[in-house]
Amino acid sequence: MNKEILFRGKRIDNGEWVCGSLLTNKMGSYIVTKECTQYGYIEIDGYYRIDGYYRVDPKTIGQRIDRVFVYGYGGVDPICRGDIIGFPYEGQDIVGWVKVEFGIPIIVSPRLEDGFIYLSEVLEVDEDLAVFTGRWLGNIHDNPELLGVLGE
Repeated sequence: MNKEILFRGKRIDNGEWVCGSLLTNKMGSYIVTKECTQYGYIEIDGYYRIDGYYRVDPKTIGQRIDRVFVYGYGGVDPICRGDIIGFPYEGQDIVGWVKVEFGIPIIVSPRLEDGFIYLSEVLEVDEDLAVFTGRWLGNIHDNPELLGVLGE
């Protein structure tokens, strides 16, 4: 079984978000995007630079949750660790952030009885895709003010 594991991170050079494979070494953390070509590399100061590699802030790296999507500002987008989402649950409007514990995606919120809920409990599954029933509100890196809503 070949399962593609993708990550999102914020580029150090311009602050934009990129999604792809994660590469971490002693020089830093990098996201390798799909635009990377097999032979698209050049040598700079003894190091190889490959087109499609972007250095990212390691604090912003979040793993994409496999085959789970949410309604966001630009339509339907994948959910990543660190996203802040709002959703209806048992008659309440809940705001929480996505975290992965022991490989299982959860939503953390002080408004939930146990402080968290499994992401799978609030998904609508349609064939191979699961769509989150709530809305994407931001993420803990670009919208830290939303953590105040969460009591974090």
